[in-house]
Amino acid sequence: MPLSNAGDPDVPTLSERVMALIGWALLLYALGTLPFLVVSPGPDYLALHKPALRPPLSWYPQIWAGLYLSLALALWLMRLDADTGDPRTRRATQLFAAQYALHLLWAPLLFGLHAPLWLAMCLGAMLALMLVTLVAFARIRPLSALLLLPWLCWIGYGLWFYLMLWRMNAP
Repeated sequence: MPLSNAGDPDVPTLSERVMALIGWALLLYALGTLPFLVVSPGPDYLALHKPALRPPLSWYPQIWAGLYLSLALALWLMRLDADTGDPRTRRATQLFAAQYALHLLWAPLLFGLHAPLWLAMCLGAMLALMLVTLVAFARIRPLSALLLLPWLCWIGYGLWFYLMLWRMNAP
């Protein structure tokens, strides 16, 4: 993986690679925060009984920033020096986009529709897609798949948390 283009105009320069990483990070962060422009936790969510095993609310900005950075690094690394026309790269990118699209539904499902069971089902689908995505990334660049593990764990935790939330607050 050369870090300079050594005169080859088809090979990205180091600054172009860094800009691509920054671009992925900004895109994922912007998309991830977009649902909160429409819905946010209200008093009804705050009043729900929640499982005791949860991080303090003050930790969430750092958790999300770390997760988005890990996702951006994974996506950037998987696509680094990859032929974007290669079917494996295209499939891995499409799988990543599909699971991320499901991620964008969680705030509207929970805070807009007040539907933790639907959210848990969405997270179950997201977990399955993320496992397939992880395998697709590993086939291209194993380190990129390792960078997806925090996200996979967070999805699994979210699935458990929202199933418990639903159970604890069922009518």
